[in-house]
Amino acid sequence: MFKIAERNGISLKYNSIEELYSAYKFYNIQNFSDIYYAGANVLNA
Repeated sequence: MFKIAERNGISLKYNSIEELYSAYKFYNIQNFSDIYYAGANVLNA
């Protein structure tokens, strides 16, 4: 995700893999949606 985002000129709100991993602890649908759309945005560019 980080390499693709960098290649496509997209900034992520996660600064490290550790931050990204911690985001995968879903507490509600919004948490899930945030990470899902961040990943989809990287691939969609």
